[in-house]
Amino acid sequence: MSTHGAVLITTRNSEYVGYAPDGSVPVGDLEESEAIKLLHTVANVAPQSDAESLKIVKELGMLALAITQAGAYIHKTRRLDTYLDTFRSHRDRLLRKQMSIGNEYISSTYTAFDLSFDFLPAKAQEFLKLCAFLHHSLIPIRLFKESMNSGFTTYTILQSCPPSGSDQDFISSLNQILGSTWDEVVFQDIIESASRASFIEVSIDGMFYAVHPLLQAYIKDHLDEQENQRYASMTMQLLLGAIRPVEGSYAPLWELVPHANNIPRSLQVENLARVLAFNVLYESLGDWTSSRALLEFAVPQLQQAKSERHEDSLWAMLKLSAVLGDCGQLDEAEQMGRGVLALYLETLGGQHPDTVAAMNNLAITLYSRGKLGEAEQMQRDVLPCSSIYLENYIQTPSLR
Repeated sequence: MSTHGAVLITTRNSEYVGYAPDGSVPVGDLEESEAIKLLHTVANVAPQSDAESLKIVKELGMLALAITQAGAYIHKTRRLDTYLDTFRSHRDRLLRKQMSIGNEYISSTYTAFDLSFDFLPAKAQEFLKLCAFLHHSLIPIRLFKESMNSGFTTYTILQSCPPSGSDQDFISSLNQILGSTWDEVVFQDIIESASRASFIEVSIDGMFYAVHPLLQAYIKDHLDEQENQRYASMTMQLLLGAIRPVEGSYAPLWELVPHANNIPRSLQVENLARVLAFNVLYESLGDWTSSRALLEFAVPQLQQAKSERHEDSLWAMLKLSAVLGDCGQLDEAEQMGRGVLALYLETLGGQHPDTVAAMNNLAITLYSRGKLGEAEQMQRDVLPCSSIYLENYIQTPSLR
């Protein structure tokens, strides 16, 4: 500040705060009302309802430059109502297109990203490419630490279904980006590089990160189809390395759910090892819908690879019958429960713990369906076998 005026510096580099001895003003995303007002002002429109405008600004992540760019396009085409469909079909072209407002030209959103992203260190760029395939918010530092400590490996549920050999390729790539062992200093160097360019936000406690949805879109749009597939698979491997059965608090698993949900189901079910590992996450947290989808894939695969009577097939069928009941699909649960019990009786006999588990599971389903007499009789049949039945399998109808 001087008697002759003031100099206003705007920058993405957070380290430049030191040049503002009287303080700095962080500029974040717009509020909804601000974003809608900006869109309408630039587009020179005054719609009767803000509903469509709200959808647009949310899609653009409340980013002022992107909203200005959208407003300029709408001003030119006069089509507020169709912008969102056009944007979703031609996102890369629209966000890279330079627009004019009056006699002035504004840089495109993607051009603004280019100016900073291309100057990031290589590892920071690779790190952000992984983040592009996670949910954009609440990315836990624990994800990277736990996955690295496990060697990024997929947890093996059934010894007959080991992880695919292709996992090693993705693990090798993750090692090159993040390292083979957890190193807090090295990891924070990557975070600092991305944060300095305002490409990543760090929570106050340093435990979570967030990236802007449009940055994720920018990264994906700059990868070809094969690269998109590869980084999505690498990100999935990162998640698989962090998915483990837990004792005590389920907080570590809850942190992973939005990011696991961001992985396409088609990748989750590429092989049985992945299916069963992701099922650990969903089943542990009571997401029965996701668990059902995975087990419905696993059961026929196991039956085809082994046989309907193989112990692994029966194990998966028993799990699926229980999950169907938890989803409220009681007809299907009873049908599968009766089928798996018959197979257990045929192959293992009535005294085997797995047979007892199947009887107990079917009794719970029958109880839920109101078939109380049959349920009670089956529970009575289970009781004499309880001494040989694994304690952690025993349930009562009220616990389901």
